[in-house]
Amino acid sequence: MLVSKGAPAFRSHFLEFVIEELEGEVDITKGKNQGLSKDLILKFFIAAIGNSNSVDY
Repeated sequence: MLVSKGAPAFRSHFLEFVIEELEGEVDITKGKNQGLSKDLILKFFIAAIGNSNSVDY
């Protein structure tokens, strides 16, 4: 029998999707991200999205 894991499972899959999509979009060779760590930028986005459940809409 399948059991739904609800919001935690959705959040986990959504974060995986965001990471995959952003990896190709983050350019650290020019502009305001020049010289920054790609891994650090991705971790920032993950933290921002992961904590969005505390925002009131």
